[in-house]
Amino acid sequence: MRHRFAFALGLIVTAALGFAPALRAQAGEPKRETFEELLARARAQREALQSKLGNEVKDRVARLETGERNARPTDLERAVADVVALGGEAVPLLVPYLDPGGQAVERDVQRARRVASALARMDTSAATDGLLAGLATYGQEGRKNVLRVLEASKETERVKPRVAELFRASQGELKGAALRALFALGAASDAAFVKEVLLGQDLELTRLALRALADGRQASLLDATEALMADAKRAGPLLDELLDYLKAVSGSLREKDLLALARLATLPELDVERRVAVLVALPELVEKLSPELKKPLERASEARDRKVKEAAYVARVCLGDKAARKDLMLEYDDRVKKNDRWAPAWGERAEILYRIRDYDAAVKDYNTAIAIGKNDPTPRPDYFVGLARSYAMLGKLKDAAEWLERAPITIEELKSLAGDAAFAKLREHSKYGSVFGTK
Repeated sequence: MRHRFAFALGLIVTAALGFAPALRAQAGEPKRETFEELLARARAQREALQSKLGNEVKDRVARLETGERNARPTDLERAVADVVALGGEAVPLLVPYLDPGGQAVERDVQRARRVASALARMDTSAATDGLLAGLATYGQEGRKNVLRVLEASKETERVKPRVAELFRASQGELKGAALRALFALGAASDAAFVKEVLLGQDLELTRLALRALADGRQASLLDATEALMADAKRAGPLLDELLDYLKAVSGSLREKDLLALARLATLPELDVERRVAVLVALPELVEKLSPELKKPLERASEARDRKVKEAAYVARVCLGDKAARKDLMLEYDDRVKKNDRWAPAWGERAEILYRIRDYDAAVKDYNTAIAIGKNDPTPRPDYFVGLARSYAMLGKLKDAAEWLERAPITIEELKSLAGDAAFAKLREHSKYGSVFGTK
């Protein structure tokens, strides 16, 4: 920015010097301005421009508080966009607003975060010095805001070492913010650094590292995640992030990675929901059941908890274990045989057929359950939705839409189904996607 003002100052002085003779000729030789006077006039003009811009910055930053009072996100977004529209000249003037101060009230904290949101969308190269200074001198909230802005910095090689210093020296939320910035600046490609974070004792930092690896689809750290899965106490709380990472690099998974994951499903110290989540994920990560992978799944099939046991059987069936299908379906087939006029018997079998990806059979059973239960006093919307899911998985989107329309559910419940993975293609369909009422 200093270069721009220097250039502008030069233009003003040059223009003044160039036109001075003509002006003197027209005005009868008025008093000639000295070079120092011309410089002073140019500086005054520059200061006037700066003052005007400073006032505009102050005014637009003040407007960032209006969104909270009005509680309208569109107003807030418009206020942030107005700050961005000030352009690069305003960036150095905005940087001090990133620090709300040590005794700041919530209003000031929120305003500072919104300034950070605006600066993150601007080219801040002209203010890198100020940002790095703030990284060393601002309070915790201010430094977190600076880190958010630096995530988008174009001066990666200059910024990254300073952020790394802060990461090493800080704790808690600030350390996490520094790690996020480092990953945004490309640190996820540093295998040694990421491995150090993955195997460290801070679960939140490990969580951030796993997310960065998933975003970058980096399979080079699979050995580190294998070691992480060997520790059930650490792997349990991080299971969602672990599964997201493994799905992101599924094409690079080795059998030992799959075995490490499957082993988690056999551990009683892991809660039921997490063990089930592992078993549900396995068929998404591998196509066939190897003899080695079959062993932990068979152990999980002997679990005392019914949910774990059934999920293990479902995983085996999805991976091609025909014997497992026979064992899994025996109870459901027997229930239908003994209660063929009872809708829940058909509905429960339809659900398990859907889970093992036998969608045609699921359609038949759901239809039967709906037909038998049509006069029941209590409606069963899960049958209608299950039937729609089955049709959607078969690619029969028209049928799926029709059964969703017939389902005894509220409009809000119908809208919420738009996020269901089974309805992804239906949601995007130009004609039938309107069934969710979100278009």
